[in-house]
Amino acid sequence: MKTRLTYIDTAKGLGILLVVYGHVLRGLMSAGITSPTGWAATSDTVLYAFHMPLFFLLSGVFFRAEKYDHWWAGIKERLLDFVPVYLIWNLLQSLMTVGFAGSVNTKVSTDPLSLVTGLLVPKAQFWFLQALLFVIVFLSLVSRLPRWKLWVLPVSFGLALLPVLTSWARYTPVFALGAVLTVAGLVRLIGPLRTLLSAVVFGALLPVLLHLPADFSHTSVAWVLLDFALGVSGTLVVVGLSERLPLKLQEPLATLGKLSMPIYLAHILFTAGTRIALQKVLHYQGVAGHIVLGTIVGTIAPLVLYKLAERLKCTWVLGVRAAKPKSSTS
Repeated sequence: MKTRLTYIDTAKGLGILLVVYGHVLRGLMSAGITSPTGWAATSDTVLYAFHMPLFFLLSGVFFRAEKYDHWWAGIKERLLDFVPVYLIWNLLQSLMTVGFAGSVNTKVSTDPLSLVTGLLVPKAQFWFLQALLFVIVFLSLVSRLPRWKLWVLPVSFGLALLPVLTSWARYTPVFALGAVLTVAGLVRLIGPLRTLLSAVVFGALLPVLLHLPADFSHTSVAWVLLDFALGVSGTLVVVGLSERLPLKLQEPLATLGKLSMPIYLAHILFTAGTRIALQKVLHYQGVAGHIVLGTIVGTIAPLVLYKLAERLKCTWVLGVRAAKPKSSTS
């Protein structure tokens, strides 16, 4: 039987597959295996218009500050969730980059002090953890104030316009919209006609995005509004389609969605490793093979890692809290 949570997890599953594919593609462009122009550049632009907003909006619909007695309790919980994970994976990926310096696309300093201080600056995909923590702290504070749902979106847009907060606040409006909508509001927006309307909006705005000049300011009102509209409409299309997928497709995708954080944290190590093995060891340059194998390994290998962490009772390392044991009744 389909449930709301099932197809929301399904949407996250589709989203994380697109994240892995997107990083495989970017790795191929950086390595010179495919050209950073043409179809690859277009695919990259289209993908990044909606696949990260999807995670922020879906995180927002489940945001509930009121479940905590004090405003700082939720922030403390998220700090304990995110900070150790961020430090561990940011450092691990930096060390792996140093270890395979002759093969990887990204270069980092081998100076120990630079490695430590570099933890303040997120490597590659880890910007997401900083940005998500920022919006959670922001919403945890403002949601305690009177009638916050009436003014949180304008304030969120204001934050996104501040150059100093560009990397953190870009998706604050999308997360805030999710928090205002809640799951019930999201469900009302993904009926057949509304999903079709979202697809029309996304399709109409996409050519605008594709034809923007490369130096277009990401802190202009026009950019922030376009970015928001594309992210929201694209997310609604993905969620609407997920709700209508056959159950036999929903279930495996929902499993990926529930484990999207472990996949997100670990996938670049495996996609980069796959690319290096194919290119440097096997001397294989086929773009299609790199994309297919890189996406498969980048998705499946983190799941294997998660199962190992589950056995060792340390799933927190992969951003998943251990399930609380159910109390037995006599």
